[in-house]
Amino acid sequence: MVYLSPTPCQRVSLRGTSLRQAPGQAPRTVASVDALSGPPANDSDVAAEQAQEGGNRLPHFRPYRALGAFAAGLALMACGTGDSDGLPTPFAAGSATPAYRIEVTSPAFTAGQTIPVKHTCDGDDVSPAMSWRLVRQDPAAAGAEPAPAEVKGYALTAEDPDAPGGNWTHWVVYGIPPGVAELHEGIPSAENLTGGARQGVNDFRRLGYGGPCPPGGAPHRYIFRVFALAGDIELDAGATREELLAAIDGLVLYQGQLMGRYGR
Repeated sequence: MVYLSPTPCQRVSLRGTSLRQAPGQAPRTVASVDALSGPPANDSDVAAEQAQEGGNRLPHFRPYRALGAFAAGLALMACGTGDSDGLPTPFAAGSATPAYRIEVTSPAFTAGQTIPVKHTCDGDDVSPAMSWRLVRQDPAAAGAEPAPAEVKGYALTAEDPDAPGGNWTHWVVYGIPPGVAELHEGIPSAENLTGGARQGVNDFRRLGYGGPCPPGGAPHRYIFRVFALAGDIELDAGATREELLAAIDGLVLYQGQLMGRYGR
């Protein structure tokens, strides 16, 4: 596993998140994420929703969510976005190159390679384990670094930019504490995870992770992005990717990504 700190640390390993403690520090008390897991989804509902990745979205409509999405759109237009995918504007945009970048890795696949079937709708559809670390941009000072004090937390998104209907969201996680450097495989579809992290809704209209499920043809790209944030965000569980990106706009200190592929 990859840690943010280059010095020896104890780690409390939990389903949902992995929290680090410095030597001598008392372990943090957290609730088990198993107790927060909802009932299993109906198979026919899942199949109908997953089929939508090859066509039009089924809107996850709730009145307050619609208002939130409208406000998020206004915020993105007012604040500007980092690129055509609607990514948030980097913190202190236009300044010198950031001192760090985020290196994102997974034991399930390497950059540009095929995502295993178990993490897709053709398999168990469980989320892959994801790890990240801060790495100095200066080659002379390469290597993992402890999280700078200005990093107040992390957020993660996963999307398919090759979906026929446009960018398709597969995973939204936020409120990840600054001391967390990994998410275990098989994160449950729960609003709240151990350690305080929260999950949003994907474009299958479900909480948590929804794996690749493309139509037949050329393999699609699936981009897992991690953002290091300069402040806390006030966003309840169940937010969309668009709402998250609006909330973190201007707060992103560093970011990184891991791209995998899957085709049918």
